Amino acid sequence: MSIRIFVDDVPNKDGKYMVLQEDSETEKPFGVKNFDTKEEAQSVADDMQKAVDNAVSERITGELSDIPVGDISNLEHESLFKDTPQDLKDKTSQE
Repeated sequence: MSIRIFVDDVPNKDGKYMVLQEDSETEKPFGVKNFDTKEEAQSVADDMQKAVDNAVSERITGELSDIPVGDISNLEHESLFKDTPQDLKDKTSQE
């Protein structure tokens, strides 16, 4: 689904310019907010579109590539649970 945010070319009955949002599924624009000037409306619409584009372009965790961890064979002797809450509880304040 894509979202498009734009300014209506024609002012409404109150003489204000409306920022509209339209998605690719419904293809029916709806008003987001009214502004006194077309420039102000366009500036807000541009900022909103950038925010939507950035949010859509972010990859979901499941789509991220694996991070190479390198050779961990020399760490086999290390405890996997080192410094767990239980380990910290067993230590005294004098150590």
